[in-house]
Amino acid sequence: TISAVDAPAHDIIIRNNIFEYRDNGVSISYGSFYEIHIYNNLFKAYLQDPPWGAAVAIYNFDSMGYFTVLNNLMIDCHCQYRRIDSSNGIVDYNLIWYSDGPACGGVPGLQANELLADPQFVFYDGEQGGNYHLREGSPAIDAGTDISSLLSDYDGHPRSVNGRMDIGPYEYDSGACVPTTCAQEGWVCGQLADGCSDTLSCGECIPPDLCENGQCVTPG
Repeated sequence: TISAVDAPAHDIIIRNNIFEYRDNGVSISYGSFYEIHIYNNLFKAYLQDPPWGAAVAIYNFDSMGYFTVLNNLMIDCHCQYRRIDSSNGIVDYNLIWYSDGPACGGVPGLQANELLADPQFVFYDGEQGGNYHLREGSPAIDAGTDISSLLSDYDGHPRSVNGRMDIGPYEYDSGACVPTTCAQEGWVCGQLADGCSDTLSCGECIPPDLCENGQCVTPG
């Protein structure tokens, strides 16, 4: 949540993030704002939570100047994928998808260059910790708008690969190593090699359980 009680908040950039959230992904309210930019993020709500909240909520403000909401993935964001109560900015080139049924509404509604489509993640089961890299053929590939100040993605790989920016925090590159995740491998504990050059921490077991091959096992 971003609030500006004593003075206007401005020149804020939120980019290349993964938000797994319950209520709102990014909320901007209470105060005056301008030059707020939200782009190339992934917003994913918890399917098991009550249907309220939004990926991006810009509301209850005193004044709102120029802002942008571009190139974001809004996944399973019930009950609305966004609530933006201002017309002073640009909202476009986002992808919205609900894995468990038809998409709910948003304010503003679907824009000219936005998509309602399965982003085709490397791994996604509706829970936390999905592998949000894009698979070959994803509709999010080359579907964003170019942002000159954004030179790399969440992994530090260059943007854009094919001359046009992808939607979301990861830029697809057929030649790049795609790391796995704990959830993808079914691990709930221990250290796991990600298949590229890093090691993942998959959590710890509650004693007396011990971690064996990524699973919590009760001794004896």
